[in-house]
Order: sequence, then structure tokens, then C-alpha cells
Amino acid sequence: MTKLSRRHFFNYASHTLVAAALWRTFQSTRAFGAEGRKKILICTNPNGHHNSQDTAAALQMGLGSKAKAQTAILQGLDFEVTRAHGDWHAGEMSLLSFSKDQKSRVPSFFTSLGLSNNDIKYLGIDVGNRHYAIDSAGNPINAIEDPSLAMRSFFGRSLQSVNSYDLALIESGRKNMLDPCLDDVKRLRSLLGQDKELFDNYLHHLQNHYAEIVKQEEAKNGNNGSDGGGNDGGGNPSDPGNSNGGGGAGEPGSRFEAATCNKNAPLSGGSSVEAKHEDMLEVAYQLMACDMAQVVVVSFLNNNTDPQHNLIHGNGGQDGGASFKAFTSGVQSRVAKLANRLSEGDYNILDRSAVVYMSEGGAHADSPSGGFSTGHPTANIPCAVYGSLGGAISKSGIINVNGQTNRNLWRQLADGMSASGKADLSAIGGDGISPIGI
Repeated sequence: MTKLSRRHFFNYASHTLVAAALWRTFQSTRAFGAEGRKKILICTNPNGHHNSQDTAAALQMGLGSKAKAQTAILQGLDFEVTRAHGDWHAGEMSLLSFSKDQKSRVPSFFTSLGLSNNDIKYLGIDVGNRHYAIDSAGNPINAIEDPSLAMRSFFGRSLQSVNSYDLALIESGRKNMLDPCLDDVKRLRSLLGQDKELFDNYLHHLQNHYAEIVKQEEAKNGNNGSDGGGNDGGGNPSDPGNSNGGGGAGEPGSRFEAATCNKNAPLSGGSSVEAKHEDMLEVAYQLMACDMAQVVVVSFLNNNTDPQHNLIHGNGGQDGGASFKAFTSGVQSRVAKLANRLSEGDYNILDRSAVVYMSEGGAHADSPSGGFSTGHPTANIPCAVYGSLGGAISKSGIINVNGQTNRNLWRQLADGMSASGKADLSAIGGDGISPIGI
């Protein structure tokens, strides 16, 4: 059963008097406490990483105790396709798939989970023509590459604030507070399922309380007119709508906004790829906190992008890979910061989510000689998994997965997203693959 969240209560009862009048009733009915749908966020960067030790440090940088207890750093992990080819160039198009040897567009593992298109969001920073997220037909999923456009596209009307004139009328009790947000009220009611009656009761209390405020104001001012907002305070503003309290097909749980959800979150607007990445991670955070998607992919560049690509082939021989290490450490620490934010507050989003960091390339400085490889190493790709995914992930710390591959990880995540605990992945080549065991 979907429960009305604490945040929704304050969204629709933000007038202090109304909130005070309804809070005891709201609290006594235990109207919040929903778990939220299970979600996966995948963050990638190109060209692998410098070495395993520094990567592990960066991926745990700044983690609080809650996030750290839900962080698994995977070492000894390989990318099945590039291990077969001995080179990672162009491999990003099959990184998220169950492919064994194709460096071409292969359906991503999450396309067999029965999710609607609206529950899969693909964000990219300069991804070019090499896309990471691929649909079930083998076509690239369109990536939004501008953070501001992503915010507008995903949150739309939520960016519009109540104008100052209406706000003044609401604060004085002369305009019904529900008027400016009727569309949101209708949308909310459509999500409540069996709790529609409970919500209608709250709306009834809101209307009655505003009617009382209007009467008091009119008596004080000697007026006998309307409330000044074209509404007499009666009636039910919400339409019946369709009930859909649950998640997508195969997804247990119900939609639930964390208290940290901010559909008008500020972005830096910086022009560098690093600043854009920071902003895109903010968009991804809000998609997770506001429960607006069940799968989010954030691709940071592809492995043919310069000048980042040149940090290996141009600079690597001169600086021992120092500039490349700085680049990858920056990406990794930004992802760690995001994961830590998801764990903060009373509602730990990581409890029912998994944040995966990965690159299609291997370690450039993990060789026995200790030197920096300026080629395309494939062994020991970087990977971290933050979160418990509703109990589907239970291990933490630095874990050696002994040559298992991305396919084993996708198997465990897909099973974790499935209501049965065993996803049907036969259509995309996921049969016969064992979970990675984390």
C-alpha cells in the first residue's frame, strides 16, 4: 500500500495553521513510512583507471559510516567483451550487456526488467556516438547531455513556483492553497491506490479549515464576499484518476519521495566537462531522491574523447600516468560524494538502491613491473557498488571477485530488481549466468 510521505504533507499543507490543524491526525494515521521503489544508478567513465589501490581510496573518499557499511569495492573484475578482444576501444556500447564478444550495440541488462520507458533515464556528458545505454532492440537510448535541459525535462512543472500574488493570498487565507497545485494534487491522488480515501479526507480538512479562515477574516474585516480567490472553500478539487501505487513490472515497492527531494535543485552551470558531470550527478541524485526513475545511467565521456583520451597516450609516457590518475580520481570522488548523500538523513535511499561505478577499461599501473601502460589494458576494471538494493546486496569492503565479469554483476542486480528474485533474462543472453555474490 502506498503511503503519503511526510514531504507530500508539507507540500500540500505548507500553510502553518493548516499544518498544525492536520498534523496530529496525519501522524496518528501513520500515513508515511513507504519504502520507495528499488532503483539502480550506473555511473561510468572511460579508459579504465590508474591502479586499484588509489581507485579504492577515491571511491571511499568522504563516506560516512552508513554509506561505508554499504560500499563494496570490487577488484579482480573483468569486462567479458574486452577480455575476449584484448582491447577496450569501442567496448562501451556493450558494457551494460550480457554480451560475450560483441563490441557493438547490445541490449543493456535492465531492458528485460519490464520497466516503462519513463523509468529509464540516460544522462551523458559528451557521449558522442558511442552510447552506453542500449534498448532491447539494440538501438542507443537517447542521452540528454545538458544538465539544465535534463532538470527541465524530468521535473517540468515542478520548477514553477507559486507567484507572489497568489502566495500572499494563500498566506492571508484568502485563496485556497490547493488552487495553484491542482495538477499536482491530481497526480498525487492517482498514485495512492487504497489510500485515496485517506487523502480525500485530508483534502476535506484542508478545505474546511480554509473556509473557517475565510469566515474569520470576513468577520474581522466586515466583508461578506468570496475568499478573493474565486473559490468558496468547498468541493473536492481532485479527480478520480487511475490507481497505480506500485512500481514497474517486476518491481515491488511504492513510489516515495525522500525528504531531500528537491525538484528545483540549483546547478552550477559550469562549462567544463567536470562541472557538467557534477551537475549531471545532481540531476541523478534528484531522480533517485524524488523516485522519478528506477534505472539511471550517467555516462561521463566515451573512450575516444580528448583531451582525456590523450592523458593516456600523450601524457602517460611523460608523467607516469599522473594526469590520468588525477582525472579518474576526480570522477571517482564525485561518485563517492553522490553515494554518501544518498545515505544521509532519516531515509537512507541506499537501502533500496544500488549505485554502480564502472569503466570499460582496465588498470594501467597494476602490472608486475609497476610501470604505467599507455595501451589499452583490459584486466581488473574499476568497480564499486554502493547500497543494499532491498537486501539483494549484503557484502561490503574490498572484495576480490577472482576474474568474474560484468555479466555476473548485472545478473545479481537484475535478480535484485525482480519481484521473484530471479529475473527472466533469456531474451538478452542472461541465462546460465550466476550472480557475482556480493
